[in-house]
Amino acid sequence: MPSDILGTVLQECDAESVVVQLRKRLQLDRSSLKKPDLETKGWIRSLAREAKLSGRPGVVKYLRNIVPAGTTGRYDTDIADE
Repeated sequence: MPSDILGTVLQECDAESVVVQLRKRLQLDRSSLKKPDLETKGWIRSLAREAKLSGRPGVVKYLRNIVPAGTTGRYDTDIADE
């Protein structure tokens, strides 16, 4: 995970801002999130994992709403309940 994106996850910015940083850093358009290739899926999963570990369930929820099912990794009921 690039440190500039990781720093955004750890900050108190909103979930959409985190995803915007990911898109800018990786030079992705919206279609890349709707139909991610293998490399993009890896970045999305990495971001979701870091968000979970950093106590940022809103970032994970936002990602789950904008990417295909399964892209963010295993469904976590703790996040679904928040």
